[in-house]
Amino acid sequence: MCPAPGCGRQLRRRQRRACSSRCRAALSRMRQVAAREEREKQILTLVVAAQAAIITAQDLLAEVRRLLPGGQDEPRPRRAQTP
Repeated sequence: MCPAPGCGRQLRRRQRRACSSRCRAALSRMRQVAAREEREKQILTLVVAAQAAIITAQDLLAEVRRLLPGGQDEPRPRRAQTP
């Protein structure tokens, strides 16, 4: 049987994946969508991990600043402005 959605025709002897070029294209599109969804899922996982790492780094930096002599009371030195 042809694995393309909505087809259901029998495959002939030499046909291995799909019964026609239309069905092969449909299967290819399905594979592309699945691959894209998997990539997006991996990217989202990495973005969430990066965001958590940034928040942790910000928290640690705030703690270090609090523990340094003078703490948060001293104003930060200003950057030199470039013309």
